[in-house]
Amino acid sequence: MTVNPGNILKIAWIMPPRDFWRRTRLKLKRTFAAGSVTVRDRFDADPDARDWRRHFATLSRIETAASHRLPGWAPFAPEGRTVLEIGCGMTGGTGPLMLFRGAAKAYGIEPNWDASVLTDAHFVETYYRPLWQHLSAIYGERLAFDAFMARLRADLVISADTDVARLADAIAPGTLDFCLSISCLEHVAGLDGTIRGLAALGGPGTRHVHLVDFGNHWSKDAPFAGLYDTERSRAVKANAPGINALRLPDVLKTFADHGLAARPLVFERRALDPAAVHPSWQDAYALDDLGVRVAVVFV
Repeated sequence: MTVNPGNILKIAWIMPPRDFWRRTRLKLKRTFAAGSVTVRDRFDADPDARDWRRHFATLSRIETAASHRLPGWAPFAPEGRTVLEIGCGMTGGTGPLMLFRGAAKAYGIEPNWDASVLTDAHFVETYYRPLWQHLSAIYGERLAFDAFMARLRADLVISADTDVARLADAIAPGTLDFCLSISCLEHVAGLDGTIRGLAALGGPGTRHVHLVDFGNHWSKDAPFAGLYDTERSRAVKANAPGINALRLPDVLKTFADHGLAARPLVFERRALDPAAVHPSWQDAYALDDLGVRVAVVFV
């Protein structure tokens, strides 16, 4: 196990003590007793996973920004549609929201998926019930709680296999209506192959919404530390496989290479001091592009 003491100290400084202890305990368990790590361990160690409001809030923020800033944008209506989320997380991401709103099928890709979350009382009562109550307050009680959970068990189809091409066994090519990812594409090592697979599943009317976090994923105060202060090839290698270190122009080009005309909305851009950015990064990208921390890519 490789440990970076500097990163540990930085994370300990910015993370609430309870969450830092939960994550530390999980990492130790993964290292010394890997076979005993359960989905409950991962859930309890991750405050984001436990936050049932997060997926709804993020998607609402994206749709609101697009309606004001993206000409011609129309909110996605999931009724009767086939949807897919890449990196949906251990509780199914936006899939439960889409099914509550009438999607025909909600697919997902998540390497840590464990279907027991849909039957285990701990998850049902601490995550799915408050989520259902929240959705009912927003959209009306379209489904009773038991019917909501029955829909999830029947129509929330999540694969732990990260090869998008293999979804063709479940989603007929050309029939995907909507594809979403939230802070996922920056973790995909073979992004070209992933976008190629998504393009094959979709058709002319397929909508894409992908939020990409270009930061280091351990500090919101210094999101590019460990990246731009280091020679580019070394920084990319040091951050792999956690993040792929692609920048916004790379992501847009990858979509374009597979016939998907993507439009970006920058949600957060940091002003960078050129003197603090290694020349190898400035040789490859404009400073404005390097300053993008969060952007959403729409097709």
